[in-house]
Amino acid sequence: MPLVLEEFGLVRDAAPYGDVHDPRSPVVHRDLFFKAIYDAVYKSAVSGGPLAGDNLWAWGGEARPGHGWTGDPPDEPPGWYSVYDTDTSTVEVLAIHAEEMAALD
Repeated sequence: MPLVLEEFGLVRDAAPYGDVHDPRSPVVHRDLFFKAIYDAVYKSAVSGGPLAGDNLWAWGGEARPGHGWTGDPPDEPPGWYSVYDTDTSTVEVLAIHAEEMAALD
């Protein structure tokens, strides 16, 4: 039975704003984390291993902390794991992984 890694994420870097919820905070470590996860999922999928897919937690798009739809549940601070539309480096990481996985079909 194939496995799907789901609902994973990482908070933003705290520096320089000192707030991991601030949409302006960098996502350097998050991007590295996603790349490592996506590399493992892709290698497993291409070699017939158990991991066949993934879905991150969570796409926030245009929402920002204080909006109702950041993608984070009510028991977590808004923006905890949300990927925003302005997180261009993360969006690029997601797009590359999506293309790689789609090519396996």
